[in-house]
Amino acid sequence: MTERIKLASFTAVSMLVLASVVTGLSASLLDIAESFNIPPSRAGILYTLHFSGFMGFILLSLLVRGLRSRLTLLLIFAGIYAVALLVAGLTPLFLPLALALVFAGGSGGIIESHTTTLQVITSKNEAEAGRLVSFTQAFFALGALLAPVYLSLEQLSRPGWRSLFLGLSALAVVALISGLFIKPARFEHAPAVNRPLQMRGLIRGCTAIAFYVGAEVIIFGWAPTVMQLFHDVPAGRARLAPTLFWIGILGGRLLTARLTVRFSAGTLLKILSLLGAASSIMLVCVETEPLLWIGVALASLSYAGIWPLIIATTGSSGHEMVTTITVAAGGLGASLFPYLAGRIAEVLPGPFILSLSAPLLLAVFALVRRPPPPKKGM
Repeated sequence: MTERIKLASFTAVSMLVLASVVTGLSASLLDIAESFNIPPSRAGILYTLHFSGFMGFILLSLLVRGLRSRLTLLLIFAGIYAVALLVAGLTPLFLPLALALVFAGGSGGIIESHTTTLQVITSKNEAEAGRLVSFTQAFFALGALLAPVYLSLEQLSRPGWRSLFLGLSALAVVALISGLFIKPARFEHAPAVNRPLQMRGLIRGCTAIAFYVGAEVIIFGWAPTVMQLFHDVPAGRARLAPTLFWIGILGGRLLTARLTVRFSAGTLLKILSLLGAASSIMLVCVETEPLLWIGVALASLSYAGIWPLIIATTGSSGHEMVTTITVAAGGLGASLFPYLAGRIAEVLPGPFILSLSAPLLLAVFALVRRPPPPKKGM
């Protein structure tokens, strides 16, 4: 087993854990708040704790460079992740829960950003990086899909969130054990010495990932509300929209991993961003329920490959920090654009909540790096 396969295994399990924590927290927000006597109106503090750790720990970890140092950091925080999730699942007190969520979010952020960076800097080209990142990010989609399904099981509805965190703690231990077998010296394509940081490429990549993540969260976050309030779709069916979205993301990322064999990352990015914008416009324009479901499915399939491909193209910068920072920038898009989408509905008809996602993806299309011209004499 090569070191890249070992790294992919560690990343895949870790991404499943991270996504399950995020969507599990969302699906059980009120149950957790009730367990700790938190008013429902203040339950959002749980999100704040988790994502403040996610962003803060990534920023602090920018001081860590190099293959060996990054792998050491990953193993340390894989262990911290397991402990934090164990504490969250067991504690009867709010303060330990709060600290556990901060460290869980921070550990998840470090693992996602640094495993992705390692996959990019140890790949021989963008196509290989795109294939590997798309495959491992498919497990993020799998975790995002499975956690709400687990919590919806009727017999587990009350203790579900605690058992979910305990189970995820055990999975984090599995990831840690698999990571212990990765040997830095055995990577076939060891990263070269970093070239000077290119600010233009960094800004372009961070902006593109923030725009994409904002568009993604707008679609799967607001689609159930739009379907229920403005198209008279029954609540029980409307709430399945995120499930369909993540099924499409899972399948789309596996498909993208195959397509990178035949197409460049830049070409795929342009195609998918245009298809994503078109499907977003469709969701605003259609009125019948079947077409709404088709729109959600098309959006998920076209959105699926954009995040991995943006990340894969950061390797061309020649500086490993670019990938880490770009992953972190996605959190800015998730916190800003869904809020702006809601404000749009105050001045435009309700379905236009989803309309912001189309220009965001068109901006991604415009930001995609053109391939460098071939050198003379080659």
